[in-house]
Amino acid sequence: RRQRQMCIRDSCALSWPLRLGADTVRRRSARSYDDLVHAIISKADADMIAVDVDRSSVDGIHDLDQRALGRMLYGWCSLAPGCYTQGLNFFAAVLLAVMLQSSGLPPPLAEERAFWTFCASLRVLYPADFHRPPFAGRSRQTTSRTTSTT
Repeated sequence: RRQRQMCIRDSCALSWPLRLGADTVRRRSARSYDDLVHAIISKADADMIAVDVDRSSVDGIHDLDQRALGRMLYGWCSLAPGCYTQGLNFFAAVLLAVMLQSSGLPPPLAEERAFWTFCASLRVLYPADFHRPPFAGRSRQTTSRTTSTT
């Protein structure tokens, strides 16, 4: 309850980026948001994003800018190649909606703030290899064990 009150009082659009270190992630990135959204990503990631953006409706969020959401996800794939997984679109959609509706920033700046908050969130909440292809490490371990036992 206390956290909810703080979020309402401080505005989630202002407190989330601060608490998660979004500006630090942005400053440490070798590339700007604009560079990331215009970089080349894998066809597999691009295809998955295209499908996921179309099905990114979230209850209570109307008129979500799907192009902005697509850019955010594209930027994530540029920053962390091979790390896009289903479901990230919903998380990014909520962050984007909050930033667009509550930050008081013009849409392009709100979108960028949502992106860096998204990146910071994933780095804080999950281990570095969490969004890597499933079982990548295990398949190498299994192969080496099989090789060593035969």
